[in-house]
Amino acid sequence: YRFVGDQCPGGPGWATRNSGMMLHGEDPAGMAKDQDFPASIEVQILGGNGKDNRTTMNLCTPGTNVVMNGKLFLPHKPGTYFSYSNLGYILLAAAAEVLGGQPFDALTRTHVLDPLTITGGFNWAGVSAQDWQGRLGTYRRDGTDLMAQIDGPTAARPLRPDYHLVRDIGQLSPQGGLRISLAGMLQLARSLAQADPTPLWSPDMGAGDTLGGVFESYGAGLQIFGTPRFYPRPLIGHFANAYGFSGGVWWDKARNAAFCYALNGLPMGDDSDAFRAEELAIFQRIASEIAAT
Repeated sequence: YRFVGDQCPGGPGWATRNSGMMLHGEDPAGMAKDQDFPASIEVQILGGNGKDNRTTMNLCTPGTNVVMNGKLFLPHKPGTYFSYSNLGYILLAAAAEVLGGQPFDALTRTHVLDPLTITGGFNWAGVSAQDWQGRLGTYRRDGTDLMAQIDGPTAARPLRPDYHLVRDIGQLSPQGGLRISLAGMLQLARSLAQADPTPLWSPDMGAGDTLGGVFESYGAGLQIFGTPRFYPRPLIGHFANAYGFSGGVWWDKARNAAFCYALNGLPMGDDSDAFRAEELAIFQRIASEIAAT
């Protein structure tokens, strides 16, 4: 097989030279409107992107598990290997809805956003029409053009009015659907002064995937750096990368300093989780500015 031509304008980065065959899949008539993929088993066929190693003939299992030789296939037994997964936040949000009896977005407003006076919401839930109109979409750079990924000029508010607890948790995208301003990000960074920095995983606890240094230790939603290579002092915070956006909220306890940053318009097909040169430059400049005060 081979891939010819260019990626469709505005296409998601993961779809670059990405094809496959779904050998087993659920009936499309039973899929939710906002469901990204059918529960299925897919043979993934990839082409190279010119810079990264990309294995092909991978097995993709959205919504499914695999049994091999009569046993459930789990490459690493639970608790023996750290690998970051967005699924953790989706499960956490579903559990919060069961315990709190309210939609996840309402719980986050009550316990996090409102106490911090942050205007925002998950996938725009609870956000006023005026703030929705003032949104800034995320973009990917395709040559000299910027292609809207989410929240672009023609985007519609995604939530349905008939929201059901737990079942519809995906509508809120708890793994990355928070919409707040840069000022709101800074408020969130300041709140990390009260966060629990206890690691739930670090290399001395067992093997894991650091994603090229993005994870030194990991806590309750926090990346914990005791000796970061990109900053002169310990940091706790959270880094995000999706849909052409990259950003983070960080707390420097030694200097009692909070900071955040947001980058938009990453190149089409750039899905690397490693810190980019622009981000490293931001960390260095912030460190020098703090040192000068």
